Amino acid sequence: MLVAEKAVEIRVLSRQGKSIRDIARMLKVSRNTVRRYVRGEGLPRYEREARPSKLDDYKQYIAERVRAAAPQWIPATAPPRELRALG
Repeated sequence: MLVAEKAVEIRVLSRQGKSIRDIARMLKVSRNTVRRYVRGEGLPRYEREARPSKLDDYKQYIAERVRAAAPQWIPATAPPRELRALG
């Protein structure tokens, strides 16, 4: 993925009538990259696929445990120890 300045530069050169091959040669990027930025509206965004967490099964327990100890605090060593006891 390119930085925003390079994407803008690609679009400016394209509007000036430069060919995709010339732009790619000038900026030292592939022609496919130039095509992608010329055709696209905004900057491409990298979006990571959501993955399950190891704690998904225990999130409700953790929330209840924090709520139960509301005025007090829970020592940092307690939740991992309790979760290991749960399995």
